[in-house]
Amino acid sequence: MSFKNEYDELTTSEKFLTHLCKDTFLNLWSWPHIYRKQRWSGGEGKEVCDLLVVFDRNIIIFSDKYCEFPDTGDLLTDWCRWFKKAVFKSAKQVWGAERWIRQYSDKLYIDKNCTIPFPYPLPNIEQATFHRIVVAHGSAFRCRKELGGSGSLLINPSIIGEQHYNPELEMIQPFTIGRLSKDKGFIHVLDDFNLHIVLQTVDTITDFTNYLEKKQRYVESGKLMMAAGEEDLLAAYFRKLNADGDHDFKYPEKADLIVLQEGFWEDFQTHPDRISQLEADKISYAWDELIDKFSVHILGQTLYNPSHVEISDHEIGLRILASEPRTRRRMLSRSLMQVLERAEREVRSVRVVSGVNDSEPYYVFLSLDKTNDLSDVEYRNVRQHLLENYCLAAKVKFPKAKQIIGIATEPISHKKRSEDLIYIDASKWTKKNQEDAEKIRNEFNLLVNAKMYHKIENEFPRQEIEDFKKGKNRNKPCYCGSGKKYKKCCGK
Repeated sequence: MSFKNEYDELTTSEKFLTHLCKDTFLNLWSWPHIYRKQRWSGGEGKEVCDLLVVFDRNIIIFSDKYCEFPDTGDLLTDWCRWFKKAVFKSAKQVWGAERWIRQYSDKLYIDKNCTIPFPYPLPNIEQATFHRIVVAHGSAFRCRKELGGSGSLLINPSIIGEQHYNPELEMIQPFTIGRLSKDKGFIHVLDDFNLHIVLQTVDTITDFTNYLEKKQRYVESGKLMMAAGEEDLLAAYFRKLNADGDHDFKYPEKADLIVLQEGFWEDFQTHPDRISQLEADKISYAWDELIDKFSVHILGQTLYNPSHVEISDHEIGLRILASEPRTRRRMLSRSLMQVLERAEREVRSVRVVSGVNDSEPYYVFLSLDKTNDLSDVEYRNVRQHLLENYCLAAKVKFPKAKQIIGIATEPISHKKRSEDLIYIDASKWTKKNQEDAEKIRNEFNLLVNAKMYHKIENEFPRQEIEDFKKGKNRNKPCYCGSGKKYKKCCGK
């Protein structure tokens, strides 16, 4: 059985959201239209949310609504009507979805008839982090007409709950979003203008959830007075680093209130650092393509020679690949491409890539050319066996490794490509495991003469890229590791 839910039944805006989320979170972790059984009805299930993303400890609930902005001649009336339909009604769905998931996490289905359960277990609810997102369409045109600018909704945390739409409270500010509730879970509100900006800028699950968590803390801190739009908040986030070297919202300690005026995002987009970042990130999407290929086979249950048949078993290893942030994907993709290039000359090429610390996964990249005396089946079996042996040898070479991921494929020139993935949980390593691994390593002389190299990946490598753009440097091998000249690769 393959696992698909009813994509054709989505609205236009839901299809757009699903497309963006599949690009960001990839197929295996993005599920549109999740249902629950009706308690007393034997008919179709009730929709829990428009889209659910489940990844590690993160549960992201999306509600998406397109509501045409009214035009009665009274802006306050129009705003209140639109807000209640497009935003507040969606917020109620999100809170209701969270409540159901917390109570009945094992009673979720991906089809309307509630016959196909959600494919893998949700995280322990007590340890899960819920991210609540409302996507409200329909206000941008009227917002631009009334206020000018991008049409993005403003952010003012001092507006809470009914103050958005109740005239008696005298707090209504059209086209402005604050906190939808003081007591219920925090909800992020995205709109027509900034939805794609956010999902295409923090476009890995790790980068995205880091942004959401830090943005929520910032909005709830009392320091933010006003932001011209979500995209300007995002630009402010990228411009600052905290003490750990991670992106964060930093502000002067003596500042009472912060106002982010419109233009932060435009300035960030045209800054040389941002341009160099986007240029350097191009190679990183090879990592996304690799994850997506494995996801398609897992969902369609078409994996070659799988050792398990449950989605949840394969999801564990693939989740590690998908947890890598964008900048590290850049380095991993470059390293993998270099292995594939070298295999063109040496028939077999292998590399072990370690993390910054021992808690991060170790990767074993293997590229093996197919000889004429092997059939396709024999070649895949040999390659899988060799990859497994290299992973075991890597544990001997790097005894502190807790997780080892092996990836194997053909050299770079092959048009017909296949990929193998192996995951080893080395945190439960026994004495017998060690003895067997040492025997294999010594018998086949694997990674015995391996050398360690250290590379620092700069998120904003402006100078490095600028050097490649100068004169004869354009004829040098591209910094991305493709093996092509810069002018025929990232310098096109």
